[in-house]
Amino acid sequence: YLIRFQNTGNQTALDVVVCDTLDPRFDMESFQMIVASHPYQILRDESSNIVRWFFDDINLPTLAESGGASIGFIMFTVRPKPFLAPGQV
Repeated sequence: YLIRFQNTGNQTALDVVVCDTLDPRFDMESFQMIVASHPYQILRDESSNIVRWFFDDINLPTLAESGGASIGFIMFTVRPKPFLAPGQV
């Protein structure tokens, strides 16, 4: 999965938090980060399928100031839980 975010505001974004609630049909134990655009810390709550990425001191410039430099991204993988028995559609 790829999540993109952009600073479309009128001030530099100093800190950014991205929060994603994954479908309960995903196996949170299979969650694996691939890459992110900036250094981050991650907090996963497997009981609620919520993942939060904290980008501290990201200093993301505004779209008006810097165009492409105002964009960040997160890429990860996660597998679905087996929910179909053989022969089911």
